[in-house]
Amino acid sequence: FFFLMIRRPPRSTQSRSSAASDVYKRQVMEWGDLSINKQPIGNYQANGYKTTTYDKIKAQFLRQMTSFDSARGLDSRDVKLHYIKNKLQREQSLQASQELRAEINQRLFADNIFAQMAKFFDFPVETLLGKTQVTNFDCLKSSVKTYELTCGKFTEYSLKYVQFLVTICEKSKNLTKEEILAGIATVCVRNN
Repeated sequence: FFFLMIRRPPRSTQSRSSAASDVYKRQVMEWGDLSINKQPIGNYQANGYKTTTYDKIKAQFLRQMTSFDSARGLDSRDVKLHYIKNKLQREQSLQASQELRAEINQRLFADNIFAQMAKFFDFPVETLLGKTQVTNFDCLKSSVKTYELTCGKFTEYSLKYVQFLVTICEKSKNLTKEEILAGIATVCVRNN
């Protein structure tokens, strides 16, 4: 009996291979909510530490600052922020976290400075960011120089506010160049 079991011919390999090929021919079935496919995998990965309030606020801020429509593309002013954000997600290092915090603080500083300038010069912010043709180059050059001396150098992000300075120089007919420069310096000194 034992001898017969060992010498028994093997089963047909054709039936096994046809069963395996049937797996590839079957209809794929999908169940449940498929919108999860569009979400980043990082939303479901653990970081290995408890989330702090700062982490939650930072994540919310980053979602707002870094969300972009892929059809529209990415604003060139946001490239550095996206780079640092991706670096932080990749490395999870303290240095990348500090870089991200510095970039966010720099953006908030620029937004705050120019919002205060809008109040100081009594201009609505929306009108200051509109397109205005430059004719008073002397005022613009002096305004940029005053800003950089008192507030710091322009960054890729804060360069969007140069149009703000153009509008102040062009539409503030009742202000002299010296008054504009003094206003810029006053706002910058108050915030440094």
